Amino acid sequence: MEDQNKNLILATVLSFIVILVWFVLFPPPEPVVDPALPAATATAPAVATPAATDTTASATLATAPRIAIDTPRLKGSISLAGGRIDDLSLKTYHQTIDPGSDIVRLLKPAGEPGAYYALYGWSPAGTLAVGDVPGASTVWKAASGATLSPDAPVTLTW
Repeated sequence: MEDQNKNLILATVLSFIVILVWFVLFPPPEPVVDPALPAATATAPAVATPAATDTTASATLATAPRIAIDTPRLKGSISLAGGRIDDLSLKTYHQTIDPGSDIVRLLKPAGEPGAYYALYGWSPAGTLAVGDVPGASTVWKAASGATLSPDAPVTLTW
């Protein structure tokens, strides 16, 4: 039994030495910091949303038709402009322990203060051009369903 413990300790020490020598001989590259880029702050958004900076896209988002989301625990809507899931709240969770307080809102549409949304898209590949695939400003159509619920799926086309 003692011989096995010695072998285990020896294998651990030798493994540590191999890893240490590897990092000395082949150190990982240092991350390149571009001094021209502004430093990120906690209050600034990490990524600028194209819809928030483009006035025509903002107008399209504001007037775009929506599909309602209604489940036992969620409520909200999907914007057909870009196919964004951008309005989602938790029905059974409140912001405070007071049952009369507002429910927790997870996502907010672009154009509102503190906008936060999920955007899905495609990148053109091969011989396709950017206009050949749906993007953030594509207006979708509801092929089936008017309300997304557990018993009623919704199909979007473009």
